[in-house]
Amino acid sequence: MEWQTVKETESRGRNRWEDELLLYNYKKKKGYTRMRLVGTPIAAYRHWIPLIKKDGTKVNVPITCPKFEPVEGKFLDKKKCKTCKIQIDPNTPEKVLDRIRSNRTYYSNAIIRPLQKKGKKPVRRVRFPSSVAASILELADLALEVIKEKFGKAKAKKIEKLLDPANPKFGWDFLVKFNKNAKTPAQAYSVQFVGITPLTKKELKYKFIKLDGSEVVPTSKADINES
Repeated sequence: MEWQTVKETESRGRNRWEDELLLYNYKKKKGYTRMRLVGTPIAAYRHWIPLIKKDGTKVNVPITCPKFEPVEGKFLDKKKCKTCKIQIDPNTPEKVLDRIRSNRTYYSNAIIRPLQKKGKKPVRRVRFPSSVAASILELADLALEVIKEKFGKAKAKKIEKLLDPANPKFGWDFLVKFNKNAKTPAQAYSVQFVGITPLTKKELKYKFIKLDGSEVVPTSKADINES
């Protein structure tokens, strides 16, 4: 670089990296939201660090793990993440292990059916906690039954490996609802199977921004602090 290119530090503001994804907030909608996943997902792994504010209030601050590879959904090296190291260190007191919790979150592109009906841009990015992502995958059992009834067991067996919620031909629509008044986190989300919905020629031409993982992994100390 040259001295003429020197700049002051850019203001990062208070936004989290998730804000850059422009996520579709189905949690604010009343009732169920119907959608169809497209493309491959990525994941983020977060540690929730317990802190006590100056006024004595207890809060849990999320920190995105920099050693979790979002595309493959695997850890690069847990021992090099300070928080992961605390969690897996056998010499760490149990009270520390209990206080620090971690979870996975999944991100994907999806066709939002209500937006599609209104003629609006239908492909949006969505976020699911791991429990919801697992529920969406479990709908493959229902999809398989539909295929058995339609094509028979022999063909269903051949298709079974292709049963992916985002598969262009054998993927499925589902309904998801968030209940903010749920008594437990496990009861907060409800996922329902709608049916296998092959993408149409028009839908196959929809443009969506591929998630390559660069949106998730913190690359600097500043990114980690603001995650």
